[in-house]
Amino acid sequence: MNKERYKVFRAVEARKLTGFLDGLFRHTPRDHYIVKIVSKHIPNEELWALLEKYRSKIEWYVKEKSLVFVIDDYDDPDTIPEWLSVAPSELEASDIIDFEQIERDMGF
Repeated sequence: MNKERYKVFRAVEARKLTGFLDGLFRHTPRDHYIVKIVSKHIPNEELWALLEKYRSKIEWYVKEKSLVFVIDDYDDPDTIPEWLSVAPSELEASDIIDFEQIERDMGF
């Protein structure tokens, strides 16, 4: 997938991420998104708690489009909630978008 098929958002603080997610979920999903988290600014525990508040909206969004979070330095992969798509790099996040789109196309 080329970069033109998804948009990238860089979150450097929780307030900015919250504002982005509030805006994203106001409309019908139109674009795939990769959200790059700067983990030194948003600790993993704080991030998981923040995203848990949006869980139902994230699950609604990913029925139509992909929403992948890039966290280059997460502590323990086993702590990542199963309902989130997380990758360590933008390249791997774009691969996830490709795979998720194939699954949607096949009806999974």
